[in-house]
Amino acid sequence: VGIREVTFEWIPGFGAGDSATAKVRDGYATITIELSYPKPGSYDIVSSVYDGRKELSRDSLQVQIAGTTLTIDPPGLTNAELLVKHPFDLTADGIPTGLDQVQFFIYTFGPPGQSLYGFNTPVIKGRASGGDTQTYGVNGVYGLIVQVRNLSTSTVLAQASATVIAGPTKERKYTLQSCNSDWVTGDEDLANELSASQEFFEGVAIDNWDITGIPHGAHFDVRYDARSDPDKFLVEYPIGNEVLDIDWHRNSNYNGESGNTVHGKIFSKLSQNTFRVTPIGESLEDANEVLKYEVRCRIPGLDDNDVCTDNLDCTSAACAYASFSPDSPQVCCASGTTTIYTRRRDGWDYNGDRDFCSDQEEGALCEEHDELCSSGVCVGGTCRSSKLAANEVCSSDNDCVGGICAYGSVDPDALKVCCSSENPSFIDLWQLEYLDWPYSGFHSFCTDRP
Repeated sequence: VGIREVTFEWIPGFGAGDSATAKVRDGYATITIELSYPKPGSYDIVSSVYDGRKELSRDSLQVQIAGTTLTIDPPGLTNAELLVKHPFDLTADGIPTGLDQVQFFIYTFGPPGQSLYGFNTPVIKGRASGGDTQTYGVNGVYGLIVQVRNLSTSTVLAQASATVIAGPTKERKYTLQSCNSDWVTGDEDLANELSASQEFFEGVAIDNWDITGIPHGAHFDVRYDARSDPDKFLVEYPIGNEVLDIDWHRNSNYNGESGNTVHGKIFSKLSQNTFRVTPIGESLEDANEVLKYEVRCRIPGLDDNDVCTDNLDCTSAACAYASFSPDSPQVCCASGTTTIYTRRRDGWDYNGDRDFCSDQEEGALCEEHDELCSSGVCVGGTCRSSKLAANEVCSSDNDCVGGICAYGSVDPDALKVCCSSENPSFIDLWQLEYLDWPYSGFHSFCTDRP
C-alpha cells in the first residue's frame, strides 16, 4: 500500500544480471524480459522485487536448454591434498540420437607440465559417463579441461573445466566509494580507492570488493595484461554468479585476448553490495609470478560537458577530448565527435587517431582543424566566427579567407599577413639566416603589395 514504483532485478544464471523499474497499478507491477542462453544446460533464474532498497519478494525458475551438456563432479577443489588420488566423475547428457559411443578427451596442466589423453565410452539413452583421477605433487594451481566428442567426426559436443588449488589461498577485502575516475594504481591499503592494482606472489587471491557506496546502475570494468598474467581470471557478481571467465592461458587451445585487455561493463550495480575477483596464477612457489589487475566503476547517463572515460558514460554516447590539446580533459560531447590523427611531436603521448568533440564554441583550441568548430572556422589555433581578411596578421594559410599567409614585404622584421582574398598569390624567395631571417631557405611573400 502506498508503493507507486518498484524495481525488478534478475540474475539469469549466466553472465551479468540486470534491473528495470515498473509502475504499480492496483497492487500489481509487471515487466517482460528476454534472455538468450549461451549454450545448452540448466539455468536458475533468480528474480527479486524492491521498494527502494527493501526487498519485497524473491522467486526462482529453472530453465533447461536442450543440447549436449557435460558436468565434472566435483567442479573444482581448494586446498587439495598432495600425493592423494582425487577422483572426478564425468557425465554427458543430451547426446544426439544415432551415436552409440563418444570420446572423453582430457587436457590437464599445472606446475609439472601438461598431458593429453582420452577414452571411449558407450552412450545409453543419450547419456555417457566415465571417470578420471588426478594426483598433485606440489602446491600450485591445476587445470582440468574435458571435452565430449563425436568419435566419427571429432566434433566437440560439449566442454567443461575444473580448477584445482593445492595449497593456501589469500582472501582480501577492498572498498570502492566513488565512480567516474580513470584507472588508479593503488597500494596495499586500497580502502576508499576508486580503482586499485593488486600484486601478489601466491597462486590464488580471492578479493572481495565492498561497493555499498556505489550507486545503483553503475557500470564496472576490469583490465589486465593477457600476455601471461593472470593464467585464469574470474569475476563474480553477486558472489556465486560468474560474470567473467577469461579461460586458461596455458590451454594450448586458448583463443582469448592478448596484450593489455579491457573488459567493459562486465556488470552493473544491483542491490548486492559485494563482487569478487579471483586471479589465478601458475605456481604458489614461483616468486616471479606477479599477477595484476585493475577495476573501475562508471556512472552512465552523464550530461554534456561532464568529464568521462568512455562513450558508455554519456547520455550522448560520445566521449572525446573537449578541445585540440594534449592537456584537454575528455568530456561528454553534445554534437558528436570528429576523428583526427595526432602526433607525438605535437605533445601527444602517441601517434594515432583520437576523437574530439565537434561543434566547439568560439575560443576552443582547434590547431588548424575547421571541422572542430561550430562556425567551421579555426584561426590562430582557436575557433573564430570568420577567417581573416587581406592584410590582417596571420600565422598559417588556414587563417586567411584567401588561403595564403605570407610576408607582407621583403624585410626580416615584416609580419606575416593574409594575401589578397580575391586573387591571392605569393612568390618564394631564398633568404639567408645571417641576414636576420629565421632560417636560410625559401620564404613566401605576398605579390599583391601596393
